[in-house]
Amino acid sequence: MASPAPRPRGRDLGGRDLGGRGRGRRGKKPDAAVTRKTGPADEAGLGFWQVALYIVVALTILRLAFLRVSPLEFDPAEAARWLWSRGLAWGYGAWGQGTASPLPIWLTAASSSFCGPGEACARAVSPLLQAATAMLLGGAGVALGSWRLGAWSMLVYATLPGVALGSMWLGADAPLMFFWAAGLYALLRLRRGGGIGWALLCGLAAGLGALSSEAMLLFPFAVTLYLAFSIGAGLIGGTLIRVYSVCVSVFSVCDQSAN
Repeated sequence: MASPAPRPRGRDLGGRDLGGRGRGRRGKKPDAAVTRKTGPADEAGLGFWQVALYIVVALTILRLAFLRVSPLEFDPAEAARWLWSRGLAWGYGAWGQGTASPLPIWLTAASSSFCGPGEACARAVSPLLQAATAMLLGGAGVALGSWRLGAWSMLVYATLPGVALGSMWLGADAPLMFFWAAGLYALLRLRRGGGIGWALLCGLAAGLGALSSEAMLLFPFAVTLYLAFSIGAGLIGGTLIRVYSVCVSVFSVCDQSAN
């Protein structure tokens, strides 16, 4: 008489014991570690994240409404950006000033062409980008830990005094923070096993952010440090090459076009 097949050992990809130990005699009871992932605590965290999202949307609507009724006129820096947006050009220095960042001016032109040339329409892009930044940070919090962490990340950023003031001003801060958060989210998705697309998206965000502010040039160095301390050395090279190549390509195309 043939002997029974040996019982498999170890765990499958879902974390369940293949041998059936700890799950009852017939091996049909799910592992406790698996049930906790879809338990009431996780559902409550998702509900909290959705509430945080609604709060961010409500704050954005209020900020847009305030811009509509605000009597504040452009300050000299805002007026210069609005004037430059009347005639678009490529790259840094295209308007005779070496510190001019092109992307905020392009966004000003797009916003003004959509709803009008007034102060409210030109500034409307800032609260929209700040709201998108908060949502990206909410996604980054979920990728790092839990729905609750993502919700708190979203709420804390959206209610910061600096973010509230930055939503009322036509400047480079809103696009800089948006592309920084987009690069961070793409990097975290890449860290969790995402494909080459997330590496390319991370590099694209860094390149576009550099066209918003020179401060974004620090982002690739931060990526290097993060990868060096969180991933094995053998995985760093290919990831950095993809991120750096896309970042440099985006920035170089615009810079060469300006010259």
